[in-house]
Amino acid sequence: MVEDLSAENIAKLEETIAPFSAFSSIEFLDITLSSEKLEPRHNHYKLDALIANEIKKLYLKLNSFSQKRFSKMIMCRFFFASLFPQYDKIIMFDVDTLFVDDMSESFFIPLETHYFGAVREKDLIAINRNSAKDLYELRQMRAKTIGVADAFPNLEEAQILFDNYFNAGFLALNLKLWREENLENQLIAFFILKNEKLLFSDQDALCFVCRGRILELPYSYNAHPSFLDTPLFPSIKEAHMLHFWGDKPWKLLSVIGAKKWHEILIQTPFKDAYFNAPFLDHLFESLQNKDKETQEIHALKKALSFSDKRHSFEFLLPRLSSKFLIGFLLFKIKQKVKRLVKKILKVFFKI
Repeated sequence: MVEDLSAENIAKLEETIAPFSAFSSIEFLDITLSSEKLEPRHNHYKLDALIANEIKKLYLKLNSFSQKRFSKMIMCRFFFASLFPQYDKIIMFDVDTLFVDDMSESFFIPLETHYFGAVREKDLIAINRNSAKDLYELRQMRAKTIGVADAFPNLEEAQILFDNYFNAGFLALNLKLWREENLENQLIAFFILKNEKLLFSDQDALCFVCRGRILELPYSYNAHPSFLDTPLFPSIKEAHMLHFWGDKPWKLLSVIGAKKWHEILIQTPFKDAYFNAPFLDHLFESLQNKDKETQEIHALKKALSFSDKRHSFEFLLPRLSSKFLIGFLLFKIKQKVKRLVKKILKVFFKI
């Protein structure tokens, strides 16, 4: 599912999966509410306007904090059965995730009378909060900081949510059952009832409405990197998918799992735009490039030609320290700034 995805990025995604074309394909379902027609493509479809409009209307019912933090995509979780009528079962995952092992077996887990399979939300356990009262107090505190009055849940609802709280970042969905029991309308009705009171709108609605009908999956299918290799959590070697639901590796290089995320990025067509993007600047505000490292960084810059397929970070990253990699990226940014200053000065002196 996409919204206003450019033709350039569509092409890059297609190029990314090209090596796996023998057993995979990619399709784009555009949820953009627009009268403009899409360019004819065999794998690019526009969502039915009625559903797209319903998604937008529900999204506008969210509190202002949620509208700033999330896109309309989160509301699509209520409409899976309608969005994908051709499927009885699908797996869904958030975009801030990274597959680090085979996920295919999750598709074949029998769901039977369960609406979906998911990993239990364990952020409370990670901070030694182990009761519904803890959940309630944390939610109320959070609601006050973002200006949400009379937040969901109340103390009674908190107990239900605590007993049935799962993370919606990875779902194995039984869409056949969703249709048979009209779950879509149940989710929408609950959301309309609570809307502005919800802090985690789609996840709270799914957990509350589907309580008792959620199959718990192993934590390895939706693992937060910071929790792995700690008491009560599995080893990072056991993880199938990493979920960066807090700090993002493309915004903070110190995030656990950032190195692995960048290793994968380097193997995709998105690498050039990423390493030249202006949004990287804030990563290096507190860093300075030392003179003694300049020669080494120049050598690395020469070796790393992204246009030359013979060179890649796959080989180099395991041999580089985080400090050195940051130095290299900082060097690239400074070089771009120098070139820009030179251009400005040339224009100035011509005037």
